[in-house]
Amino acid sequence: MAYKLLPLTDQTSTLEIMVIEDNEDHTYFIRKSLDPQHYHITHFPDAKQALDYIYNSHPVVHVIILDFRLPSMDGLDFLKELRARGGDYACIFLTIENKIETAVEAMKLGAMDFLPKTHNFYASLPARIEKVHLLHQAHLEKKWIEERLITSEQKYREIFNNVNDAIFLQRTDGENIVGPFMEVNDVACRDLGYSRDELLEMAPTDIVAPDESHLISNNMAKLTRQQNLTFEHTLIAKDGHRIPVEISAHLFFHGSEKRILSIIRDITERKKTETELKYSLHEKELLLREIHHRVKNNLSIISSLLHFQEMHTGSSHLSVETILANTRNRIKSIALAHEKLYRTENHNLIHFSDYCRDLIKHLMRSFYSDTYPRPISMNIDVDEIALDIDIIIPCGLIINELVTNAFKHAFPRHESTKWQLPEKPEIAVHFHPDKEKEGEYCLKVTNNGKPLPSDFNPDGVDTLGLFIVRSLVDQLDGRLDVERGERTAFIIRFNRE
Repeated sequence: MAYKLLPLTDQTSTLEIMVIEDNEDHTYFIRKSLDPQHYHITHFPDAKQALDYIYNSHPVVHVIILDFRLPSMDGLDFLKELRARGGDYACIFLTIENKIETAVEAMKLGAMDFLPKTHNFYASLPARIEKVHLLHQAHLEKKWIEERLITSEQKYREIFNNVNDAIFLQRTDGENIVGPFMEVNDVACRDLGYSRDELLEMAPTDIVAPDESHLISNNMAKLTRQQNLTFEHTLIAKDGHRIPVEISAHLFFHGSEKRILSIIRDITERKKTETELKYSLHEKELLLREIHHRVKNNLSIISSLLHFQEMHTGSSHLSVETILANTRNRIKSIALAHEKLYRTENHNLIHFSDYCRDLIKHLMRSFYSDTYPRPISMNIDVDEIALDIDIIIPCGLIINELVTNAFKHAFPRHESTKWQLPEKPEIAVHFHPDKEKEGEYCLKVTNNGKPLPSDFNPDGVDTLGLFIVRSLVDQLDGRLDVERGERTAFIIRFNRE
């Protein structure tokens, strides 16, 4: 089937998008990301169905969004079949596998963009569709030029010298013998640094890199058999610098003589992009390993918290609802750290002040109620410091336990003794580099509520909350001190490194 050229000046407001995707969730999010006022979507869960539709109905399709893993044939086979039947469509290739080999193969088979199915991948689809559509329109323009190059001498000369790619016309003197250039355009002269007269005295062997000269005869043999051939070479400019190029060659007869028309595109930027893509995929692989490591560590922390809860359940007077609420808040403090982490550009550091504010807001919603005679205010005095998640999570769990204990014990809702709630009840969280000892952080949680008993010893208390605090302080290789007075203060100091 000869593919259908879309009008080069097509400025319609709605783009026809074909989505070939068998995953219902991914299809849903793709649909959701594309404004129906600007995109009309035709969906197929099966690649063979899509091929039948294309070749039976001849629809106008501006961009194909193609998944790799499909039921009847994968995305690469679809591209091969599309190319074998003469189809030429703008295609964005989707895959959940971050493999550079798959990306390169898809691009070689005609895909114009490669999009790994990472988290929120569909958010970038509108911009990518517009870009691919424009690139494909440029590609169609190139084809339009190639099909009409020799139809009119006047048009030929105008187009010949104003396209973006270098064009060479040459004769072939034998089966696999490439003769000198008969004509070159202005772009060829500009890119290689030679004058037109100089190039007309030369042949491909004069501009192809010496280490690739042996490929010329091989490519000529293929071109003789196939009439059309696309391949890559490295050319040497007059000043000696190397230019990676993609050559689209067409063998035809002019009367009884063979001619070769070659359109040569500088692919320096493409090669650079391929290198960057490989590097980016490598970075994503490293990040994925790091995420797996973090998930493993945090599941271990949650397992330990549940184990500690199990150990203290027998001696606890708390209801099941309260125990579950406490456990939920502990897990929330871990989840909040990861939520902050994956919203940052640096996937290692979190601003502790933002984290603390959100954690305290959550705890206030969990514990505060109108049954308190006076509102309890929260004072958050935390420096703008970016910390590693391995420090954030234990600090967050410590704050969770100490603020929870303050709500429950420093400001009890029902108190039978003579102790009275202060005029301005307050819980405060402070975090700064320690002024007393250089190289340490100081985390302090204080309140002006009910004082601790005079014989209180944090190492001798067997409640789950303080047991968790002591364990986390040990994990930070830190020290826990308790101060009594007008305010009760729990102070944790640990090394910055």
